[in-house]
Amino acid sequence: MKDPVYTFRYILAGDCTVGKTAMARYVTREDFKQEYEITIGVGFYTQIIPIDGDRNVKIIMWDTAGAERFGAYCITPAYFRQGVAVIFVYDMTKRASFESIPRWLDFANIHTSPQGYRPILIANKTDLSATRVISQDEGVAFANDHNMRYFETSAKTGHNIDSVFKEITEYVHVQLDRGEFRLEEGWNGIEKYVKKADPFLGRKNYDFCC
Repeated sequence: MKDPVYTFRYILAGDCTVGKTAMARYVTREDFKQEYEITIGVGFYTQIIPIDGDRNVKIIMWDTAGAERFGAYCITPAYFRQGVAVIFVYDMTKRASFESIPRWLDFANIHTSPQGYRPILIANKTDLSATRVISQDEGVAFANDHNMRYFETSAKTGHNIDSVFKEITEYVHVQLDRGEFRLEEGWNGIEKYVKKADPFLGRKNYDFCC
């Protein structure tokens, strides 16, 4: 495999138990678990995504804690500032998780880089679609109102997960070529890839809280 040309950093945002960790684990090809411990702090995952036929990009996914009771908001602003894309995830079977998305969106709009970011809205858990309480039309309407790309996924079955991350990565790469995004000293959302030994390619999970 060719070395990546860039490193892109993405943020996974949303309430607890919506499937952010399971989604990141699927991308890194870790086994799905029926139950997860709630992320405390930030989970850190990496993977290589092929684009443009023979080019690769290394993506770093930061899985943010979803509960204020763990002090998530006192540690995540710095992570949001370093992301080039924010993936907002809700559980289609839990309305409260959908109703929290505007709060997460406001938080991202305040704390991301002045360069802006690519917002993605994901309705997760299509494997439970028989019990969904947020319709596709409602999700699409919200995404359209906020200039977000909309997907429906299942982190359990893998439905659409690879498509989400490939599309984000290709979009960011195109916008970089067009000058809409740019390399900037002190901002890690997009960086030139520097080859170095990485024995932990896959999952890195740092749990901490302020």
